[in-house]
Amino acid sequence: MKRYLFLALALMALAAAIGVACDGGEPSAYEALLATIPDTPETRNEVYIADYALARQVFDAATFPLPGPEDDEAAVAAFTSFEWVNMEPGTSNVDYPLPLSYGFLDQVIYGNYTEMMAENLQYLAFDVRNIDQSILAGRPDQHHQALQGRFDSQAADSALSACSECPAPKREEHRGVLYYSWGEDYATDVYTTFVPPVFDNLGRGGRIAVLDEYLFRTLGTTEMKALIDVHLKEGPSLADVEEFRLMAGGMSRLRAYTMLLSDGVEAWDLNVPPKVIVGGKVYQGHINEQLAESGPRLRPYNAYATGAGKDEEGSYMALVLIHADDASAEENVGLLRKRIEEGSSIFGDYPWSDVIEVDRLEINADGRLLLAKLRGRIASEPFNWVFSRDALILYE
Repeated sequence: MKRYLFLALALMALAAAIGVACDGGEPSAYEALLATIPDTPETRNEVYIADYALARQVFDAATFPLPGPEDDEAAVAAFTSFEWVNMEPGTSNVDYPLPLSYGFLDQVIYGNYTEMMAENLQYLAFDVRNIDQSILAGRPDQHHQALQGRFDSQAADSALSACSECPAPKREEHRGVLYYSWGEDYATDVYTTFVPPVFDNLGRGGRIAVLDEYLFRTLGTTEMKALIDVHLKEGPSLADVEEFRLMAGGMSRLRAYTMLLSDGVEAWDLNVPPKVIVGGKVYQGHINEQLAESGPRLRPYNAYATGAGKDEEGSYMALVLIHADDASAEENVGLLRKRIEEGSSIFGDYPWSDVIEVDRLEINADGRLLLAKLRGRIASEPFNWVFSRDALILYE
């Protein structure tokens, strides 16, 4: 039972749990994943990272039976059976593990296709037990995805060759690195939906390269070649961008097991049309009225990261802001606290204090970084305010 879960599981994880990388010190494990992704305006705008290894630590098997390297086939079957998901539709539970992946094929783990797609993994000679971290960046149709873990390129090639029901891939090379190719770039086909070994819910085969430590997955040839170039140190990566190294270090220190990193801060800039902030879903007059009552504005920052973590006190939303200077980060500690205590959501039309426990705020500055743990209902939906372009981190 191992279908294409590799892709969605692929999105699930990224660097080890305890790295430290701020203004100096050892690189975080999340930074190592950033080093696999090409540096482009599109990849900088949306980077999803997940850490399977950390999720295995912070959730017990009864809550989240994500199998690890030492588990047997029965553990994989229990995970892919989906029976462990016991939440009622539409409910929020801050102690329930959030999906470890967002963007491409996140529904594979937390949707209806888990078991079906898990079966395909046998044709690439790995399953969820082989994956420690994953990263996905860029536009959904032109994403760059890397899984970090333990893979066997020879075993994968043998398994693909032995698969009688798999459409034969083209075996192609770029800079001496073998990758497999199915179909035209980005092409969809309803007749190949979930066909083994790698076709997704839209019938896209895409491109896959299996290395010893990484598995790369894209839907197009250009993106696969870019991943290989970066892997061979022939092109710049997101790890070369200071803001992303700082975010990776900050989220590692906060022990986030799933996260979104972005330099797309203009969505929370008061100098842009307010309709951008809430995705154009509220009338302009109402937006202006809501903005006036949404609390004190933060000082400008260059990049942000949000995600989910869990410690001995429970679940929390992790937040990192990267500033141009130390003074702005220090000032935003007080401003963010005040904004949460006094301000309100624009999109949801409720006080932030309804979803964030103000008496348990942990907000600190470290150099150019603001690091925060926000507990309460927001911990079960740490990405929703980003997707709706709500004004939690609105700045002047």
